[in-house]
Amino acid sequence: MTLAEVVASLALSILLLGMLSQFLYNGASLWNKNAQAYRDQRQLKFIYQTIANDLENVFNGRFLPEDTFQGEEYRFNCWCESDTGLKQIGYRYDLQEKAVWRWAGYWGSSPEERRLFSGVSQWRFEYFDPNKSNWFLNWEPSNETELPSLVKVTAKTDRGVIGPVVIPIKSWRDEEEE
Repeated sequence: MTLAEVVASLALSILLLGMLSQFLYNGASLWNKNAQAYRDQRQLKFIYQTIANDLENVFNGRFLPEDTFQGEEYRFNCWCESDTGLKQIGYRYDLQEKAVWRWAGYWGSSPEERRLFSGVSQWRFEYFDPNKSNWFLNWEPSNETELPSLVKVTAKTDRGVIGPVVIPIKSWRDEEEE
């Protein structure tokens, strides 16, 4: 072997190793991005499922000290029936922190608030009125319509739009009347 052949084979080996290392680096970066997107997706699914579970147990009664269900674009609160009694539950989206918060407290206690998810660039609640067959960003209960029939949740993270997810409201009082 001549010196020229050794230098050429060494240069070719270095070139191949450089390309292989770049390929492995890109593969690892893609793996990390997918893993983070999967974690975000699971967290949002957990939030949607938590909201759906809470909305399955909405209590609709006339003796409550506050409105049964009240909603805005970035927040809502309602009374829910649980094994241990009535509790007031609420969700809110904080624009500055870009986080979704949930609070819950039993009747007569002060509610505890905890952060469910951060890194949300947009969050929105919408409420469906079956009498008007339309979606609204605010829900103020009245004598004619105490509860919306559906709640739509739309979220957007840095990786894209997640949702919208439509959750039906099934109140405790409705079940008893049927």
